[in-house]
Amino acid sequence: MVAERVVSPMFVGWGEELSALADALDRDWEHALDLLAAAPDSVRRGRLLGVLAMGLLPEVDRARDLFVEALAVGRRTGDATVTIRGLLGVGSMTSDLAMLAEARTLAERLDSHDLLMTVPMYEATLHTKAGDQHRAVEAARGGIRHARRYGLGRSRGAELARYAARGLILAGRWDEAAALLEESLQQDPPPLSRLALRVLAGYLALLRGDLATAADAAAVAVTGHAGSGGLFSRHQLFCLLAVAQGDPERADLLLERALADPALTRIYSSDARPVLVAGALVQQVRLARGAPRERVAARRAELAAADAMLGVDGPFDRAWQAMLRALVEDADWNADWDAGWDAGWDGVAAAWRDLGQPYELALSLFHGARAALTAGDRPGGAARLREAARLADELGAAPLAREIALLGRPRPAQDGLTERERDVLVLIADGLSNRQIAARLHISPSTAGVHVSHILAKLGAATRTEAAAIAFREGLAGSSPTRR
Repeated sequence: MVAERVVSPMFVGWGEELSALADALDRDWEHALDLLAAAPDSVRRGRLLGVLAMGLLPEVDRARDLFVEALAVGRRTGDATVTIRGLLGVGSMTSDLAMLAEARTLAERLDSHDLLMTVPMYEATLHTKAGDQHRAVEAARGGIRHARRYGLGRSRGAELARYAARGLILAGRWDEAAALLEESLQQDPPPLSRLALRVLAGYLALLRGDLATAADAAAVAVTGHAGSGGLFSRHQLFCLLAVAQGDPERADLLLERALADPALTRIYSSDARPVLVAGALVQQVRLARGAPRERVAARRAELAAADAMLGVDGPFDRAWQAMLRALVEDADWNADWDAGWDAGWDGVAAAWRDLGQPYELALSLFHGARAALTAGDRPGGAARLREAARLADELGAAPLAREIALLGRPRPAQDGLTERERDVLVLIADGLSNRQIAARLHISPSTAGVHVSHILAKLGAATRTEAAAIAFREGLAGSSPTRR
């Protein structure tokens, strides 16, 4: 059954040569189908329909009619393999779990090890779209057990591990996800599976604050070939990592590449929207750090346009869309706030709460708290922050926990800093060392160090990084004193 994994969508973003190869493969399959047109009810045509349709996914519009015909041929001829492929395709496109259950029963009766590892992939995908990550994990792990039983743990097992690990991350079962990813990578899986697993491992490391591991994964992913679906998520890793490394403008350039990737409109919308959400988060940081408003607005408009091109596929996808729209339509951090947006963020949080995704819930509560605090609702903001802090601590989401703690601190009065200290704070926010600050302000390094100590004390910051974050949050990181 290798053929069903080598047609065009797998090659999206691989460059002109491989894209041309993929198109040629598509033409070959379609030509073969034309040759069998005279025998519409033949098992051979039915099997070809199923293989071609599976290869076209996730381009549902192109695959739909092929799956429907394959199912009809399978029913008429009684061929179990054709019927199973039709059931998987039609069931996944109509969110019909009963069809997938029938496909599983037939695969077990047929005792086809290939189909017994294919069915769980469709089951896991459908459960994820429905927002039931625990069942997605259970289905994928069942497939992994089958793969290992047939000696295919390194290949098909690694493919299934990607589904299971993603579900574990979304469900907040991060330790289990890390263990599964490490175990799967140690088995030296094939290049594409290895790349997908490394991207997931890097994303998990980023959420935990392990920037070195995340950067290593990103370095591997940026040189690898991008496929469809799961590998499109590497753009999410690239953008969020650049922000975590303190370079939102580079993150925006990486987002630009993601928006130009042809895979954006060819993959499942639930795979595309998390990348768009990462891009919207990048815009918030850019705006907070003084990027021109018109440029941020233009990028937000691009994100909204990309969102409009996508369908909406189930509760999981709807929650991502709600989060994206809240971020894109969000008021500026330092502008007049629409007091209704705290309620808007509460709707996003409710969606993630219903789906049982703790990290996304904590992130939504954080943004809702910021909206409430900006609108003057300190009790409402504090309540949201308490729940967000608990969730972040339970997950071990150190970067988010730090952001929550910073937002929850008493807001420092700008007048508490002297004019010279405000100058130094701007340069701290620019990432300058004490020696560099001294050279810029024509003071001694020891004097610069004294100013930094006073600033940390007045802001209640433990580190220069925290002081910089407070400066951006409070709008204290203005123009550099040497450029005034």
